[in-house]
Amino acid sequence: MFNKLIAVGLLLCSNLVWAEVEVSDVWIREAPPTATVMAAYMQLKNTGAQPIALNAANCEQYQNVELHSTVMENGVARMVPMDKMEIPAGETLSLQPGAQHIMLIGVLKRPVVGDKVKLTLKFSDDSRQDVLAEVRKVEGTMPMEHHHH
Repeated sequence: MFNKLIAVGLLLCSNLVWAEVEVSDVWIREAPPTATVMAAYMQLKNTGAQPIALNAANCEQYQNVELHSTVMENGVARMVPMDKMEIPAGETLSLQPGAQHIMLIGVLKRPVVGDKVKLTLKFSDDSRQDVLAEVRKVEGTMPMEHHHH
């Protein structure tokens, strides 16, 4: 009887295992002094056996934080808000310039090169993860339009 209870307990608990996401290479491009919008980039590796999604992020240094994807229209990169970013089991999602990224909107405290900016990532399994994004100087830009909801 006791062994059956343990087996049932293990089966019930197995459904509660959360997917794990390893976050690496977290950074923000240095912005000109007049810029109010910046972007965060990183690698998100799903080490779990189930798909997971990044549903949201926040940062105390910005008024608003949104998940975005870049789409090309008439030679111009447009930023389109996303509800979530899917990360299949065992795969890595790269948030990078010209692709999916996290938009940091309405700077409250401007970071400079070398600063570390704390971001809180919120996942579809209700887990949260705090990460530090290094502010980096990056050469080169691309024409972009940002459209917000």
